[in-house]
Order: sequence, then structure tokens, then C-alpha cells
Amino acid sequence: FGATLGILLFHKKISEFLKNFVIPLWTKDTLAVTFSATLGSTPILIYHFGEISSGIILTNILISFVIGWITLLSVFYIPLSFIGGYFLYMYWFLLYIPVKYILLIAGFFSLSETIKVSGIYQYLIPIILLGYIIVEVFFQENTNLILNQKGGSDSSREIQ
Repeated sequence: FGATLGILLFHKKISEFLKNFVIPLWTKDTLAVTFSATLGSTPILIYHFGEISSGIILTNILISFVIGWITLLSVFYIPLSFIGGYFLYMYWFLLYIPVKYILLIAGFFSLSETIKVSGIYQYLIPIILLGYIIVEVFFQENTNLILNQKGGSDSSREIQ
């Protein structure tokens, strides 16, 4: 929930920020999604656990490149599972490699230090971050409402 909200709110801004750096375009989008999801889920992690992993960004960056492949391969694996047979075991191996990679990366970074947030800061930091997210939602909705009333939005033109 928090990660999805983070992506919806911050992806565009982070993508614009990353345009200033000389990195491949597909990497910029992956980084923008990773940073956005982390921003959205961080307040919840701090509030509930009182700590956050110091390697969360790097872990997410290293893992995010294979998540799409796992999702795509899984979509085709499910119907094939009803058929079964030797081909299914060969196809499963294509899924095993990226899943094993994710487990290795997550296992490695699980040994990293965590940043402890205790006392009043365990509640204050999430409240400030969630407050910013709420203000951001209202700002974006208000901007969209103003654009739609003026007829300046492409989506309002398509509806008419």
C-alpha cells in the first residue's frame, strides 16, 4: 500500500530529477520506481518496527531488475503447471535462477546494520513523512481539479 502510493506520488518527480544524470533511460525508470516505493514504505517500516535497513535502497535496486522477468515468467508458468511434464521442469529452472538471485541478495543485505529509530522519533518521523504524503496527494488532486475546470487537461478533452 505505502509503496504503491509512493510510486504514484513520487515517480514523476524522481524521474525528472534523474534526467540530470548520465545513466541509461531504462535504469532511470527502475531507479525512480525503487526510490518512490522506498519513500512510500519507509514511514510504515519506521512506525511498526522502529528500524530500517541501511541497505534497503541498494537491495531494492539490485533486485528490481529481475522482478519484471519473474512476473512475466510466472504468468506463463501458471497455465503450464496444469500440463506438467519434463518441459515444465526445464521452464521452472528459468524461474529458479532469478528467484535464487533475489534470495542471495536479500540474505546478504539482511546482515547489514539497521538504523534504529526509537523514542518519540519512532512516531514523529512517520507522522511527518505521512503528513507530507497527504499534502502531496491533496496538492496533486487540487492541481488536476483546476486543470480539468479550465479545460487544460488532455484527459478532459478526450471525455468531451
